[in-house]
Amino acid sequence: MLTRTMVIWCPDWPVRAVIHLEGMPPTAPVAVFAKSEVFACSASARAEGVCRGMRMRDAQARCPELCVFDYDETLDARAFEPVLEAVEVLSPGVQLIRPGTCAVRAKGPSRFYGGERQAAAVLAERLVALGVDDCRIGVADGPFAAEQAARRAEQQDSFVIDKDGSAAFLHDIPIGVLDRPELVSLLLRLGLRTLGALAALAARDVVTRFGDEERGPTAWRPVETNAPWSPGGRRLSSYATPTSNRRWNRSIRSPSACEAPPRRSSPRWRTRGWCARPYASRYAPTTGARADARGCTPAGSTRTT
Repeated sequence: MLTRTMVIWCPDWPVRAVIHLEGMPPTAPVAVFAKSEVFACSASARAEGVCRGMRMRDAQARCPELCVFDYDETLDARAFEPVLEAVEVLSPGVQLIRPGTCAVRAKGPSRFYGGERQAAAVLAERLVALGVDDCRIGVADGPFAAEQAARRAEQQDSFVIDKDGSAAFLHDIPIGVLDRPELVSLLLRLGLRTLGALAALAARDVVTRFGDEERGPTAWRPVETNAPWSPGGRRLSSYATPTSNRRWNRSIRSPSACEAPPRRSSPRWRTRGWCARPYASRYAPTTGARADARGCTPAGSTRTT
C-alpha cells in the first residue's frame, strides 16, 4: 500500500537559481543549456517560442534577447537547500527528489494542521515568505502520483487526489511523463501510450520483456497501484541506521549537537528506523549525563546548546 505523500514542486528551478545568483529581474528571458540544448527556460522565453530540448541557435533565433547560461547542478542543489530547511521546520523527513522538487509524508502535517489541504497551504505560505513565489503542491498515494498532481496545481496552490484515487488519476496521463526518452520511445512502439496501459501489465511480463531488472520494474513500479513505494528521509545520523524502507526516517539537522550517541536506545525506535535525536538530545555531549524531565542537566554536569 502506497504512503500518502505531499510533493512540493517549484517550476523552472534551474532558471530561478541562475536569476537569483545573477540578480536579474524575474521577467528576464533566460535559458539554461546542457549539452547545447535547452534544459530549462523562463516563462518569458517560452512566450517567445523557446522550449526544452531546442538547440541554442534555434532558441536565440526565436528570442534574440535570450540570456544564455550553462546548467550547474551544484548551483541548483545549493540554491534549493534553504527550501528544504524551510520544509523540514514544518515536517521533518523531507526527501529531495531533484533540485526544485521534494516530498514529505502527508500523514504528520495533515494531522497537525487539520487536513491535507490546510497543511499544503501552510507549506506554500512558508515558501512564499522565503521568496519562492511559485510553488505547487500535490498530495496523492505515493511520490509519483503526488508529483503529477503538483504539476496540475495552480501557482501557490495544491492539487489533492483522494485516497485510493491515484490509479484513476494516472490512468489517462501520457507515457511521456516518465521523462526517460529511450524507454518512452520503446513503450510507444509497443503500443503503450498511457500510464494506465503500463500499469495494467503484470510485473513478471515487464521483467520478461525488458530483461534488465533496472530498466523494466523501475519504470513500471511508480505507476502500479499496489507497489510499496514511498519516499525516505535524508541526512541520517551516522549511528541511526534505518531498518525498514517503508517508513520515513527523521533527519538530524546538526549532528554535532549530539556528538555522543546514547548508551541505550529504545528498541521501538530502532525497529521503526527513526533517528535518535529526541533521545540523544537529553545527553550532554561531554559527560553523557541524562537530563531530568524538564530538560535540565543535573548539577555537576556540562550541557551545551
